Amino acid sequence: MARDPFRRGAPPAPAPPATPRGRVRAILLGPRGAFAALVAVLATAAATNTTPASAKRGVAGTVAAGAGWSLAAPMPTPRKEIANAAAVLDGRIWVAGGVTPEGRISDALESYDPATDGWQSHAPLPEPLWRAVLAAADGRLYLFGGYRSTGRFPFDPTDAVYAYDPRTDTWSARSPMPAGPRGAFTAVTAGGRIHVIGGAQNNGLDRHEVYDPATDRWSTAPALPTPRSGLSAALLGREIVTTGGYVLGAGGVRSFATVEAYDLDTGAWRALPDLPAARFGVGAAALGGRLYVFGGLASDEVPSRALVYDPSKGVWNALPEMPSPVSFMGVAALEGSIHVVGGGPVPLDRHDAVPLHRVFVPDG
Repeated sequence: MARDPFRRGAPPAPAPPATPRGRVRAILLGPRGAFAALVAVLATAAATNTTPASAKRGVAGTVAAGAGWSLAAPMPTPRKEIANAAAVLDGRIWVAGGVTPEGRISDALESYDPATDGWQSHAPLPEPLWRAVLAAADGRLYLFGGYRSTGRFPFDPTDAVYAYDPRTDTWSARSPMPAGPRGAFTAVTAGGRIHVIGGAQNNGLDRHEVYDPATDRWSTAPALPTPRSGLSAALLGREIVTTGGYVLGAGGVRSFATVEAYDLDTGAWRALPDLPAARFGVGAAALGGRLYVFGGLASDEVPSRALVYDPSKGVWNALPEMPSPVSFMGVAALEGSIHVVGGGPVPLDRHDAVPLHRVFVPDG
């Protein structure tokens, strides 16, 4: 059985030493404001990371200078652990749950309006959750799974599904996930249905289930080829593209550079060029026919790295780095821009989720 890498620890020193190359140390917030330390020690890249040399050569350089970052109004509730918990609905970006700087699991639902550069609070989640997944379909938001504790792994995951109606500002329960309780998975809406992929119960999962909001029913789709949690995904054309992730192993956390795409027309998976380095807790978004990946925990790469994948060339390109390095942040594309909200610093040595709201505008 894999050794549990999560243990309690004392509050960190104000100025922790830099993380050595080839290792990632991530610390999660503990219950009642204390720390539950994730000593997710990744061994050397060759030993524990699925990052072949060919993948590292896939970065072709920085995209044209027209691409760049700016800052927008910060989230009212600073939160991290919100990867895949941001969605676009009615011209707004919605963010659900997470963990606050005080170590509290949040039940906040907040939305951002780019027209006013302002945030609005809405009816709280039915229960506080972190690493839950938010998706939009048929004029509603759908919240899937997530963790209910920041104690010891597996963090008391839930299989609950909730629907939020913005017209009435109310939540309602829906049919639970068939695969059972899990967190740190991803979901993508395609053709009015929501594909729920990967995640963790006691380890990485390959489950791929499809939820139909119109009927409140679930169906099973071809499994994710590489089981993992902590991944992200986006709809690129007629493919759902999954990026990064991790599983627990005998030596701790093994991260992946894996990129796999599910074809909605053929029902088949295929491998795409790997990320330049293994990483998890990334955020992904598709815009203008390209796939963008931000941040995450990486063993041998700058964690503030931003990347873009051009399917016509089959290559990853480096983008201008994010203004601050973060992982498990919310990412959503809206009106020609990609919004990167919240998250936590890397390494996560402090209980300081950030309210920062960064906006990336591609060069077109």
